Amino acid sequence: MTNWKTITGSEIIDSCIEDNTIRPLESVVEDAYKQNWLLASDGELKLLKLYYTDGFGWYFNRKSNKIVFVLHECKVLGVNSEYKAVKLKSYITCIKKALLQAIGYYNKIKNKSYTSFSKELKKLAKEFNYDDVNQFIVDNFGLFLITCPNFVGHIKFSDIKDLVKSLEEPMNRSEVTPSKYWSKDFRLKTIMELWDPENVELIPTEKYDTTDTHKVLNEIILQ
Repeated sequence: MTNWKTITGSEIIDSCIEDNTIRPLESVVEDAYKQNWLLASDGELKLLKLYYTDGFGWYFNRKSNKIVFVLHECKVLGVNSEYKAVKLKSYITCIKKALLQAIGYYNKIKNKSYTSFSKELKKLAKEFNYDDVNQFIVDNFGLFLITCPNFVGHIKFSDIKDLVKSLEEPMNRSEVTPSKYWSKDFRLKTIMELWDPENVELIPTEKYDTTDTHKVLNEIILQ
């Protein structure tokens, strides 16, 4: 696909938010990003719903015949009429909340709490010589995508391995679903509140281009 249009994050959000609306639906924002990532990657990035995730999928690089799995979590903050972030603290909290939820889904895949996968994914696993789909995902997992009306975050799995490991045991003990970790599990929330995201690259939506995600995925594959 060579004639795809480059659409910035701010344009996506502008098209999602109606006049006088300060809180766009997360599902609308999710779908807008997914559609444009698909275009920017020449159709090689596929994101879909898996259980309660905002987006689960994979990026396949045909030249290298390598694959990387992705979890996308979208959170919507209140924004003013100019579509600017309310406060710095608000979207730092948003990052942590979204990432905690996404890591929760990753952990569910890792410990095989999720086992119902599409025929397409099962076939893909076979092509890469995997009988265990969960292990296929874990071995090739690379990126947490965090999106919000005012920023996009590319959080590489390799950069937060220690954080993921520190969350694994309390997540396995938790009695609530990943979407409730922040509000219902004090121990998990505390770990995330103490985590410093200073190394996380956040791209303001007015500067973001969907091709940025494509580039990051290729960087992960080539590592």
